[in-house]
Amino acid sequence: MANDIQLAASATSALTESDIRVNYNNLRQYVGGVNQSGGMLVFASNNAGANWSATTLPLAPGQNLLSDPTFDWTSDGTAWALAIAYSNDSSGNPTNLQVASFRSTNATSASPTWTFDSIVSGTQKKTDKASLWVDRTPTSPFKDNMYAIWHNGVQAFVARRAGPSGAWQTPVQVSGSETSFTSDGGDVKTNQSGDVFAFWPNAGGQTLLVAKSTNGGANFGSPVQIATTLGKFEIGIPAQNIRRVLIYITAGAFRTANEDLVFAAWMDLAGGDKCNAPGREPGSNAASDCKSRIWFSRSTNGGANWSTPVKINDQGSKNDQFHPRMTIDEITGELVIIYYDTVNDPVRVKADVWMQRSADFGASWSGTLRITSAATDETSAGADVINQFGDYIGMTGHSGQFFGCWTDRRSGKNEEIWGAPLRDTPVEYLAGIAANHSINVYRYDPSTNWTAGNIPWASMVGPLTSWVVGDVWHLAGVATDQNLYVLWQSPGRDWQAANISQMSGQTVVGSVTSWIHGTSEFIAGIAANHSINVYRYDPS
Repeated sequence: MANDIQLAASATSALTESDIRVNYNNLRQYVGGVNQSGGMLVFASNNAGANWSATTLPLAPGQNLLSDPTFDWTSDGTAWALAIAYSNDSSGNPTNLQVASFRSTNATSASPTWTFDSIVSGTQKKTDKASLWVDRTPTSPFKDNMYAIWHNGVQAFVARRAGPSGAWQTPVQVSGSETSFTSDGGDVKTNQSGDVFAFWPNAGGQTLLVAKSTNGGANFGSPVQIATTLGKFEIGIPAQNIRRVLIYITAGAFRTANEDLVFAAWMDLAGGDKCNAPGREPGSNAASDCKSRIWFSRSTNGGANWSTPVKINDQGSKNDQFHPRMTIDEITGELVIIYYDTVNDPVRVKADVWMQRSADFGASWSGTLRITSAATDETSAGADVINQFGDYIGMTGHSGQFFGCWTDRRSGKNEEIWGAPLRDTPVEYLAGIAANHSINVYRYDPSTNWTAGNIPWASMVGPLTSWVVGDVWHLAGVATDQNLYVLWQSPGRDWQAANISQMSGQTVVGSVTSWIHGTSEFIAGIAANHSINVYRYDPS
């Protein structure tokens, strides 16, 4: 794909573990974060990922460090972040680990401001690995409810908040006596009916579990087993044998009038006689017959029963897959998953990020597509060997638009945060004015060849100009009323339009052109008085 970019060039220390979320009410806006030394680096875009800015989360009184970023948006345009907030004891050791909440009403502006909101985890002092999710479905009775899951020692907890104006409620313990050792690596998701699904690994029992709430997270049913794991808690592989790779769940849910689906994916040993128990993991041995793979299971009855787990890409070579992150498009139902894979390195230490898709709710998966244009080696000299790749990477998606982010050290210096829009194949567009003054639109996709569409409402006479920002295609042209119109389409959505001549009060009679400079978009046209009218769109 080779369209990956560095998201936070201003970082001055090693970066590990990232999360990202698109604003589902404005697909041009992204916000995400990544661990950095002493705090949390936040990166954001207001033009669909074409450009990025960076800032940091503030420390609340008594906090010395923030880690484990997770982000989301409420429908009022507020961006939210959760992090594990530490304070240090008299010896300088981290203690009092709490889940802290932060908010921003201008997260994608040129000068964003983030403020500490509250402590989510109550009186708990040993929290870790929080994950945040907002119910954004218009049909849900709990729209804008916010949910967080984390583990406090052995057990998994979920807290809820009724929208941006509410307050975080007392955490609910979702795991029980079936869970032992730790539940580190959970996830929380909702479906279109507002059902809440809390996922976690039972590391001591080597099982993966889910509990469901049908009342907006007030309480949850008994845990249901998704699968058993061959590894236990963490797996050592050549690419990450010092820190080791966490077995965690990445999940999704999707419900329509005919479907009630829940999905889970995770990393585990590949199986077989030589790779089916914790003591058989490859460790640092590149010649080992044991390897790690990404596994997947789904439920077709709302989480009550689960399919036999399958490996979505079981290559015959000795390579390792790890750190999966999966997203389901809540509009189309398409599943997209990304993960690291060392398949291009015979010594199994250099990893690229790869992508797969499923258009049939996980019944089958596409072939692989490499996202990164350069591999990362977290075992070489100068690497942050204590953290290596960290424990997870980030991905988000909605309305056909997906974006991933990950730890990347291709520079050979400090670990950086990189990302990319996730597209299967390059798509090309043409547009022209038909004899009836409507706009004919032609789209070329190598997988389907040319397809044609029409925008019949627009009565156009003048030449068209076009430009692309992220995954949003724009057209501009003069209509029969001599007004200048802008039309745009996001993936999976209908065309939208605006008459921008109204801004100047002048009609347009001559040629129209467009360009992009920085984060701003420009259109220029010759007015009826022969002057040049220039229109500028600034996302901020």
